[in-house]
Amino acid sequence: MELTIPVTAKEFESAGSKFITFPANAKVGDVQYRDVEIGQVDWDTPGQSIKFPVTVTEAGADEGKKDKISCGVKPEAVWKLKETLRELGVEVKIVNGKPKFETDELTGMAVVGVWTMQEGYKGGDETAEKVRYPKLTALVKSKPETII
Repeated sequence: MELTIPVTAKEFESAGSKFITFPANAKVGDVQYRDVEIGQVDWDTPGQSIKFPVTVTEAGADEGKKDKISCGVKPEAVWKLKETLRELGVEVKIVNGKPKFETDELTGMAVVGVWTMQEGYKGGDETAEKVRYPKLTALVKSKPETII
């Protein structure tokens, strides 16, 4: 039997998961690195979190995929933003007692995205099945060197 799939050849060829590719046997905590470019940094939720959108630039199955990392700005969560800005070499100025940074210097910056395999409930619903998925957990200047 032959089945015709109701998509164009172009749609079929470009089809793929929105998630970064991990080996089929990946375990929770496994990590993958991809070269990325940062898009326009802006509020994710105004006054609560800032998003760093990225596009994978590394050649391969994940090239062109988009993702984001969000950093909280409340006192108990701002550490992630501070860590990210420090890693990327972004100057933070204190103006009128509040930290400030220029987002334009991040736009177009070539960095490395770090994805970690996570486990959670599908859709965040604790009554649903547990699923594994890659999550963008950090942005760094370069990939770690392999020690042989």
